Amino acid sequence: MKNRKPLFSLLLFFCALIVYSQTENYKILNKVNEELLYDVNIVFLKNLDTIKVFNNDKDGIFNISSIKDYDKICFSHVSFIKVCIEKQNLKNYNNVIYLWPKTVSLDEVVLNQKQKQRLNINPLPYHVNLSHNTKIANLIKPNKLDIKDSLSLTKIRRIKIKLIDLYGAKNLKYLPFRLKLFTTDDNYYLPDQLLYDFGILRNDYNKNNWFTLDVENLDISVPKKGVFIVFETLDDADYPQQFISTREGIISAVPSVSTKRKRNEKHKSFIYNSNKLEWILQKNFYFQMYLE
Repeated sequence: MKNRKPLFSLLLFFCALIVYSQTENYKILNKVNEELLYDVNIVFLKNLDTIKVFNNDKDGIFNISSIKDYDKICFSHVSFIKVCIEKQNLKNYNNVIYLWPKTVSLDEVVLNQKQKQRLNINPLPYHVNLSHNTKIANLIKPNKLDIKDSLSLTKIRRIKIKLIDLYGAKNLKYLPFRLKLFTTDDNYYLPDQLLYDFGILRNDYNKNNWFTLDVENLDISVPKKGVFIVFETLDDADYPQQFISTREGIISAVPSVSTKRKRNEKHKSFIYNSNKLEWILQKNFYFQMYLE
């Protein structure tokens, strides 16, 4: 009878390896409703240098068994508050990482003061760090003119967008982006049909944060129901670098649009959720994108 001990030992080794790999699986959840989140940007850092970057899968799972030499992990998503965790503290999370929605309002979740300080949740406006291939939109309605029927139109003279550098980063506001106009659908007041594609644009190198595009000669008119300005960041290959270090940590190196606190329903801004393929209305702020 042949000695089966080496074979048995090898089997035990692979079983242990599988169990260990599974213990290194983490899932990412929405803290408010505990839904699985995917397409979350995960950045491994060591001494603030980026070691590895990837997104979690469609099951909300990511595995860290193959990544050893790091001291911090940061999790970011266009619709959620960024979270960074020290490597030595990761074991305290029981293989689950929770992210808070950026648009969470204080009447949706009850927090004590200590939790508020730890999570740095602020009901006042904040700027949104966009990711690559991200879409944001503003609904613009015509001025209150004497419009007698639904075919009446208002001509657009120019588009204005306030671009910003986030968290001490330099020159992000001069990076390229794509700009489009869409009609408004009849049922849900969301972007519908493409009205005009201005292509890839960029702000001039000056001290002015306002990007202005003169379109009067294009003879573009706004239907009575309004029009959407849609601002899109490009693919990561279209930028000189994917990420940049700031005082708030690692962020995507893309242009961002300034926000203002939302005081009424006059302004409506949306962020496109590529996971659910739907536009999400922002409750607390609006993007500074205007038509004149």
